[in-house]
Amino acid sequence: MLWNTKISDIKENETVEKLEKFLSGAEEIQTHELQLDYPLTQTQNGIFVESVANPNSTIYNIPNLYRLGKSVDVVRLQQAFKAAIDAHPYLKTTLLINDNEDIRARRH
Repeated sequence: MLWNTKISDIKENETVEKLEKFLSGAEEIQTHELQLDYPLTQTQNGIFVESVANPNSTIYNIPNLYRLGKSVDVVRLQQAFKAAIDAHPYLKTTLLINDNEDIRARRH
């Protein structure tokens, strides 16, 4: 079930009880079929253009190196990362130029 809500609705109904009451009166929205690809937001479009103009730039990369203790269960950590990525499809999005030369986003 999906509702037509805004972030401000969640902030204004900051407890589970308030949120439950709000959602019980909220308007349900219709879902849509998945598409092969989607138009870009202005931000995505800007990043794409910047990346094409400066292919050797790493401005949008934020590398980190972590040392893990021996007590870390690497398999469980990998599973947690996979679950987090699977829960947020935009993390698996690639940008492409289609046959009409439009820049589009494709989720994998």
